[in-house]
Amino acid sequence: MCGIAGIIGEGAAQPETLARMLAALAHRGPDGAGQLHLARARVGLTASRLALLDDDGGAQPWREADLALVFNGELYNHPALAEALTRAGCRPPRTRCDTETLARGWRALGSGLWGQLDGMFAAAIVDGDELILARDPHGQKPLFLWRSPQGDALLFASEIATLVADPRVPRALDPQVLVELGALGFPLGDDALLAGLRSLPAGHELRVRVGADGRLQSRLWDYRLGSASPRCVGAVELPHPLAGLAPRRDTPRRDTPHQDPRAAVDALVARLPGIVADHARADHPVGIFLSGGLDSGLLAALLAEQAEGEVHSFTLADDPAHPDLLAARALAEAIGTHHHERIVDVDELVAAWPLTVAAQGLPTMPTLAELGGAWARRWVKAALVGDGADELFAGY
Repeated sequence: MCGIAGIIGEGAAQPETLARMLAALAHRGPDGAGQLHLARARVGLTASRLALLDDDGGAQPWREADLALVFNGELYNHPALAEALTRAGCRPPRTRCDTETLARGWRALGSGLWGQLDGMFAAAIVDGDELILARDPHGQKPLFLWRSPQGDALLFASEIATLVADPRVPRALDPQVLVELGALGFPLGDDALLAGLRSLPAGHELRVRVGADGRLQSRLWDYRLGSASPRCVGAVELPHPLAGLAPRRDTPRRDTPHQDPRAAVDALVARLPGIVADHARADHPVGIFLSGGLDSGLLAALLAEQAEGEVHSFTLADDPAHPDLLAARALAEAIGTHHHERIVDVDELVAAWPLTVAAQGLPTMPTLAELGGAWARRWVKAALVGDGADELFAGY
């Protein structure tokens, strides 16, 4: 993961504030950090980077001419998108990183870019005198916001702890969010755990600029509901969508015809190998957290089948005799991964809880990232997980 943060308006030109925000992001990215002030837009940007592709070419903040950006996430279709942009007349890429693809795509398509992206992302782009914030359609990557009561500043960050590095941001809990968490286990809307903070809604773009009176002018829209007008690059007009790339549909369609279950299974089986390959694209070793169940087991088998070298798999449990631990061990032996096991006790769970709250912005149970991330990092730089299938397929 990477981390991003920034300010538009009052305070954007204060390097000490940006430095504090950047320090709060340091744990999210060990491979580079930077900050940038753009006087015309009155924006300050910071980024802490975890590099999986093109370590030297993807430094952030990214800047070229009047465009600058910071970006947390991964674009799985960035090679195809980069090639399509070149075919359409954009300048050839100078790196292999998806950050540059994001910059090239924005210049070509503007807001029409978001509907072309297959991936998880939270991005901040400064184009001229305007700040554009966007989040992936499913909200996989976090982006928290705070707007000053005077309306003269907006702060954004990957974590709540980064926002409170600015002393203007209050630290009081939101009682309504606490009630919702107690009753449901999650907040109903986009309000955050601290009063006055919000998450940028999933699938939305927020445009902000500083007006002549110093107050912020902003516009929020759901980019999943429509497309933007095409932009022109030189003498080549790029339509939306780009030639050769089908538009993504992330909102439900009411006219979807019934599909035979067998055909649906066949289609999923045909697509999964390519999806795993896209998610595992990296210049560094990628492993997998293995539970012994169907979801992570299928991904592990595909990853081991595709990998050129050894694949490391990881299992955590609270009991040496836990059925998941035994099942994962047998599965790892069957598919030939280099398997690692770790028993986690109650003290480790308790110690990891503050880290989880800080990272997630909610009082949730510690995840694999907090419990197993530092341990697995001895062998790999990133790891796949089998999460999400239950939600996608409505249970087991």
